[in-house]
Amino acid sequence: MLCGGCRIRRGRDTGGRDDHDAFDDDGGIFAERGRQSAHHALMGAWWWRVLRAAVVVAAGAVVWVVVLPSRHVVPDHMAALTVRQPNIGGLVAKPATAKALAPSKSTVAAVRRAAKAHPAHTGIYEVGWASPPKASPQENAGLLVQLLPTPALARQVLSGVRHQYSSSRSVGGSNYRLEAHFAVPGVPGAEGLTYAISAASPASSSPAPAGTADVVTFREGSVAVLELLQSTGKAPSTAGVVTLARAELAAVRRAGPAISLAVVRRPMVPAIGTGVGVVVVGAGVVFLPEHLVGRRRRKRARRQQHERERALDQVRAGGRRTVRRHQAPAWRRQAHGPRRGAFWR
Repeated sequence: MLCGGCRIRRGRDTGGRDDHDAFDDDGGIFAERGRQSAHHALMGAWWWRVLRAAVVVAAGAVVWVVVLPSRHVVPDHMAALTVRQPNIGGLVAKPATAKALAPSKSTVAAVRRAAKAHPAHTGIYEVGWASPPKASPQENAGLLVQLLPTPALARQVLSGVRHQYSSSRSVGGSNYRLEAHFAVPGVPGAEGLTYAISAASPASSSPAPAGTADVVTFREGSVAVLELLQSTGKAPSTAGVVTLARAELAAVRRAGPAISLAVVRRPMVPAIGTGVGVVVVGAGVVFLPEHLVGRRRRKRARRQQHERERALDQVRAGGRRTVRRHQAPAWRRQAHGPRRGAFWR
């Protein structure tokens, strides 16, 4: 049966519908499937975007933490383990000397080995205070603080120091004669020693002035401390050296047991480059794959649309050919003559 210049097929194969309806129904099915697949693709793309962004951020964090940092040992950080002022009458508050000493040049072999194996946790710092030049008696105080990697090694070093100061000795042309031991209240495990100072011989080039010296040694965690208070007076009170020991213990505890001499530095230019790279790569990884996939999907959709339009054109062209093929010849159409009543018009 012909309708509107195109072929219409009716029967069991089309369910009473023409080719246009069947074609439109197929297109609707395809469109619905396309919408469903687009929805699933969108949900999958969202999760993939989050995952890719997380991977890029993790890679940037690894570069920031592992690759960029450069670690340097700063020996002057040992100053955090020492007191700022001695709080002893007769001494100038400003240190006369304050410097870090190289642990690699220590006279103790264990300290040298520790400095080589653990440079960020091994250090020696020396601080000294003095009384004004014209004060009488003259007093000098000093601290020698040693940081070791472990408390066990600090205990070993402190034991060696105490053995060295446990008896009378001669230092720099002066005799240090051990006279007494004293307690150091408020400083757990501390030991106090009192020495009498005298010239070793009249011919000594630079003997220490006659007087007394108080020595306190203690350990707090992995820090070993040697404290010395020397005076030209006769038998001074040990209150000053005990006060200094308590202040030093508080300073060591404030610094904490996990003190490190290492400083982490990140060069500015590589750090900025890393940040910009993470942003650019992250944006590309998050958006570029979906853009490429969407572009390919759009091209496929256009190709399918062109194929459908070409198929529809073929159907229309086939209908026109069928109409022409079933149309009566021109001579037959003219043989009937004019319509009835046309003559009388």
